[in-house]
Amino acid sequence: DSEITVKASDLEVTQALMEQRRMKAFEGGASLALGKALQVRGGKVSEDPKDGPITDYLDVEIEGYGSTFVETTKRDRGGDYILPGAFDKTIAEFMKNPVILLDHWNKVENLAGSWSKVSTNARGLAVQGIISNAPGMRDTRFKLKEGHLKGLSIGGMFFYTDDNYGIDEVALYEISLTPIPMNQDALAYTRSLDVADCRKAFAKFWRGRTALRTQ
Repeated sequence: DSEITVKASDLEVTQALMEQRRMKAFEGGASLALGKALQVRGGKVSEDPKDGPITDYLDVEIEGYGSTFVETTKRDRGGDYILPGAFDKTIAEFMKNPVILLDHWNKVENLAGSWSKVSTNARGLAVQGIISNAPGMRDTRFKLKEGHLKGLSIGGMFFYTDDNYGIDEVALYEISLTPIPMNQDALAYTRSLDVADCRKAFAKFWRGRTALRTQ
């Protein structure tokens, strides 16, 4: 339900043979309540091998749900729900680049790690992954191990059923760690586009965002 203003010169005309349906491209992902608490595993590093202070956590693994189906979560904070089967077309493509991002930001410094397993079950989109041991992820590793960071959220293209709330198809781009799994600044697209056109538009949007940040 967000609104943006663009110049007519920035718009492109496109035609696609596809029925009219509602869809969204979330800059901040489609956030749904987790089916269970995020599971965190990994070892610690101490200055003193016996009882010194913890200086870092390494090889941190996480497990949980990127999203849950309507049987588990009737409605998310935005009123939407995901139907079983929505991820059937997307998992194989997603696993070619199964990124864990921080807060849905498509930047190298926000790449937290990779998902090693992504599948669906009766609850929803079950995921397992490992956080990078890079120095820049030290803060994230601590917050995960301390139990402060628990939220997961998906980002991509979402295609809606006739009631404008049910999501029956997801083109999954990323799954993020986020403190509160809901973004109030979602971008809404209501044009009749096919998936390829949507991906081009989404990629163009990200290029524009990156250019603005580097200026």
